[in-house]
Amino acid sequence: MWLQPAAAMSGGFFRAEVVLADTNPTGTGNWNGWSITTALVDNMPALFARAEAGGQLYYYSPAALLDLTLGTPAAPVLVAAQGWDAAAKPVVQAADVDHDGIVDLRAVDPSGNAATYRFDGATLTALGSHNLLTGVDTAPGGTTTAPERHPHKPEPHKPEPHGH
Repeated sequence: MWLQPAAAMSGGFFRAEVVLADTNPTGTGNWNGWSITTALVDNMPALFARAEAGGQLYYYSPAALLDLTLGTPAAPVLVAAQGWDAAAKPVVQAADVDHDGIVDLRAVDPSGNAATYRFDGATLTALGSHNLLTGVDTAPGGTTTAPERHPHKPEPHKPEPHGH
């Protein structure tokens, strides 16, 4: 894995790419068995890394990634010690969903439940989920709402009554 540093000012450049291939979030080896998702926050990258099998989830802030480009060691934040493995959450996506300047996380489980998690820099808070297959929503606290019809299927045509 390579980290390409760039300066926030026009015409400013840092040294060449930084090789991160031999330093995974636990510091125990390479990135085999890890997946990453990134998003820009105020034009700077933020990164979540998760262990495919163990389910650990780590976060690198824009400041931590900048430290790495400058050659300064940066320890990622351990967000979750388990539960984020590829079997439980095959799809993860970073995005600043609430526009607060801190990257958040979305995940889809094997049943098609897409959940959004607000991140405060240390902890994820579930904001509810939407089942991509059935259209059922689950609000925070577990309240389930089922749609009257599937949002992607048109209503059946009903003939208009004829008055005689």
